Amino acid sequence: MKTSTRMIPLLVAAGAVLVGCSLPLLSLVAPNNLVQSLEWDTYDWRMRLAAQRQTSAATNVAAIYLDEESMEFMSNELRVNWPFPRQVHGRIVRELKRQGALVVAFDVLFSGLRPMDSPVERDDGSGDLEESDDFFARQMLEAGNVLIGAGLEAEPSPVFAESAAAVGSIVAIPDADGVLRRIRPVIMDEHQRPEWHLGVLLAAHQLGANLDEAELTADSIVIRDRAGDVHELPLDGEGHLLVDWNLHWNDPRIYKLSYAKVVSFDRAREIAGDEGYQMVLEEYHNNGWVHPQTTKPFEGKIVVVGSVAEGNNVTDRGATPLAQNTPLVSTHLNVANTILLGRHIRPVGLGVELLLVLLLAVLTCQVTWRTNILHGAVWVLVLGLAGTAAAVLLFVSHRIWSPLVSPLAGGLLVPYLSLVTYRVVFEEREQRRIKQVFKRIVSPNVVNELLAAESLSLGGARRNITVFFADVRGFTEMTDSTHAQAEEHVRKNGLAGPAAEQYYDDSAREVLATVNLYLATIADVIKEHDGTLDKYIGDCVMAFWGAPTPNEQHAVACVRAAIDAQRSIHALNVKRADENARRKAAAEENPVSLLPLLTLGTGINSGIATVGLMGSEEHISNYTVFGREINLASRLESFSGRGRIIIGENTFLDLQRFAPELASICVKQAPATFKGFREALTTYEVPWRVGAGEPGA
Repeated sequence: MKTSTRMIPLLVAAGAVLVGCSLPLLSLVAPNNLVQSLEWDTYDWRMRLAAQRQTSAATNVAAIYLDEESMEFMSNELRVNWPFPRQVHGRIVRELKRQGALVVAFDVLFSGLRPMDSPVERDDGSGDLEESDDFFARQMLEAGNVLIGAGLEAEPSPVFAESAAAVGSIVAIPDADGVLRRIRPVIMDEHQRPEWHLGVLLAAHQLGANLDEAELTADSIVIRDRAGDVHELPLDGEGHLLVDWNLHWNDPRIYKLSYAKVVSFDRAREIAGDEGYQMVLEEYHNNGWVHPQTTKPFEGKIVVVGSVAEGNNVTDRGATPLAQNTPLVSTHLNVANTILLGRHIRPVGLGVELLLVLLLAVLTCQVTWRTNILHGAVWVLVLGLAGTAAAVLLFVSHRIWSPLVSPLAGGLLVPYLSLVTYRVVFEEREQRRIKQVFKRIVSPNVVNELLAAESLSLGGARRNITVFFADVRGFTEMTDSTHAQAEEHVRKNGLAGPAAEQYYDDSAREVLATVNLYLATIADVIKEHDGTLDKYIGDCVMAFWGAPTPNEQHAVACVRAAIDAQRSIHALNVKRADENARRKAAAEENPVSLLPLLTLGTGINSGIATVGLMGSEEHISNYTVFGREINLASRLESFSGRGRIIIGENTFLDLQRFAPELASICVKQAPATFKGFREALTTYEVPWRVGAGEPGA
């Protein structure tokens, strides 16, 4: 059964909508698809925008970092190298306890014991020696607020696990593109006992929350703080918590001090007591490492201890939404900050995403089909910008994650391109219909040469010619508008049968008359400048100079004809615009039929081409030209757009030779590539408007 022509756009639109709606579903069957990868990129971009706003953050976050300077200090002053003897970490714990740190988390693995490390003197004044591991364990036990890390296959020694306040996971598994955006807040061990992430433990310690009483479901974790207030942690479908990366490593809201400087505090106390500490503190004040009014820089702080150094066995760096290469010790601070502020990233969900795609796809189909292609593109761009702005605002202000890629690609791009492609095909079909009507038209010059020839030989000749393509722009919009107006008239006036058909025929004749008027205007100019009118290709005119009548200045003649053709079309449009104004004034508020205004795009090129009769001796088609230079002229016409004349470099060189005053006003264009040509080509635009500088204008 033959499909109705009117149904084809609906079928194209419906297919485009279905394809668009399938994009959000890709993640169900292929989680690491291109759409998801692009969506992660937009997610990171929005996260960076949110971080730039410097929104509220926990005020008591701090970090102690191991860097190259600290490693050199340890080697020179304490004669120890990485991995440090555990007593060095014990010094950190002891000093932070003295300063009144709220909680201390080590983003360091303490697997196994190290009996080979030198013992350290106990700090109880007895003078007895203590194993390095025992010293560290005792300091953690006495502090009572130390958290230590555990990896996937690297659990801390039982001595340390029992001495620490808790053991937390420091596993960081990035997404498929290598960026760490989310964490597993809790992992069940082989005995189905929860192992909480180190950042979650930090937040729970400050909140006074008992994680043993946490409520775990597939999509959330609920914990209660010491005051009984509820804190809900939303989880994605894979049990991950999206981290609000509000604190980048260099954020001034994170108080930071190096390993070496904290150990120096402890050593100063060890050597000279509180007086030694005050001397080091004064030095830190003078150097800006500690605020002048602060005597205990880590008092009341949530402290994370980790590495920022480079090196195979100390590096803990990676990509986050904020930076491609940043210390991952900041992960725990961001996780804790997310929970403490209750500022969680909340995806809108698959249902809302599908609804967004469907809504945008329907709107895109409407504006693309009901407006011309340019206006449709503008509307699609406006919808895309508005959707992007809304998604960014929701994320930055409320941390609501509304997808961007699937709505923009599936809701805007796919429907728009599908319908525009259909419209282009429709326009080409209309052009082929007109071609069948006008293809037998030839110029008088060709007739004269054919009459003078003794026989109609198909043998061609090489000639240096200039070829001209001029395309009437706006044909599709005119056809659509006229057809719509005819249908509206028939509907409003209740026409049917022969009366309706007669009105449709009259409307079609008006379209044909308009096209004929514009094509005839161009043809007249070509003949006035002694050009050979080759053929009409739909709503495009092809002509050439230099054959069959030789003309050394064929390029000059062709360019001047192109200028006069543009001016003639412009003058025709002025008259038609005046007539439209007269009709509007006469009709007052009644509907009025206006004359369509069309424009012209022109491409010109010069060079050697084959000239001759195309076809068989029994069925001769026409006298024409073909070759590389003709193909380029056709490409230049497509490139010219509306109301422009674009010429090739060969034509420009001929103008410089025979009409330098005309060449001087040509505007050189940026090199461009064209289909069928490997290298970028230089082109020029010829101004044609009166007053544009053309000699004789």
